[in-house]
Amino acid sequence: MYGATKRMPGFTLIELLVVVTVIGILAVVAYPTYQDQVRKGRRADARTALLNVALAQEKFRATCNEYARLIGNARVCDNATPANNRLIGTATSLDGHYTVTIANASATTYTLTATAISTSPQWDDPYCRSLSIDQDKVKTAKDSSSANSTVCW
Repeated sequence: MYGATKRMPGFTLIELLVVVTVIGILAVVAYPTYQDQVRKGRRADARTALLNVALAQEKFRATCNEYARLIGNARVCDNATPANNRLIGTATSLDGHYTVTIANASATTYTLTATAISTSPQWDDPYCRSLSIDQDKVKTAKDSSSANSTVCW
């Protein structure tokens, strides 16, 4: 009876290391995928902001016979000085990840662009740094190197 050892219940160090290694491997694979899914979800913030401003542009044109050139806190419909024409609204998307700007606006055209804010996690989105839409609803996007991207819309 002196040579017999009694086995204690529990985990061995080897079993514990195997479990920690498996969890580590899963985390290394899963976390980047999770981050990509979160970025994709936040792109909806840009799309919503662009479509809301596009709708406001169409309403503005129905009243003022041309598109607004700016976004501001007061609506201005000045046919004598079209450069002053402003939509009511904010230049930041609802969740605060993008700024929305109006470019190339005239009586018949405009281009809206939502660009990720540099302090937002969306700034690190490698595929969709900015999204754009024009008066004909042509949708474009640029990645972080300013090349055209096809995965954003």
